[in-house]
Amino acid sequence: APAALRTEGVNQAQLRQVEVDTGEIRDVTKDLAGYRSASLTRDGIQLAAVKVEPKAVLWLSKTSDFASGQSISAEAEEHPTLDWLDNQHVVLNSNRSGFPNLLLYDVETQERSPLTNEPHVEENGSASRTGETVVFSSNRDGQFHIWKFEPKVNRYQQLTFGQTFDEQPTVSPDGKWVVYTAWTS
Repeated sequence: APAALRTEGVNQAQLRQVEVDTGEIRDVTKDLAGYRSASLTRDGIQLAAVKVEPKAVLWLSKTSDFASGQSISAEAEEHPTLDWLDNQHVVLNSNRSGFPNLLLYDVETQERSPLTNEPHVEENGSASRTGETVVFSSNRDGQFHIWKFEPKVNRYQQLTFGQTFDEQPTVSPDGKWVVYTAWTS
């Protein structure tokens, strides 16, 4: 960005949309803030992202052209990840408990409720298409591994084990497998 448009210490990344068939690119945002962690609802109508201006806030567009985006929350994390659980709830990182944990944010009521509330780091939540499962990375067993949480029955299950540092999970569209990053020493 030109020096006159840069703000020291602020991420200048903008949201863009690309048409897969034609390659046409359209700017979704055109401001001086930076954006991270864009996520679409399962029906593709709502878009959420973290807007950094210089503090991080939750940004939401409720129309399929994404033209009406606005900041809706004063609480988001410095290094955020977010994903839609369903068309009304966003899973995002929170430090409310003093440790990074996962928070469920209702975009209609703006209510926040913890998905995890452990004295461990739990982050990088990714929801299945059905919203029945959220996978995340956690060090609750002393090493970062991938865990699964089923919100409807409040059940946790460790999915990975061993000496690797496992993070950034993503659930497959059919919910049958998880792709993640495994760091080895």
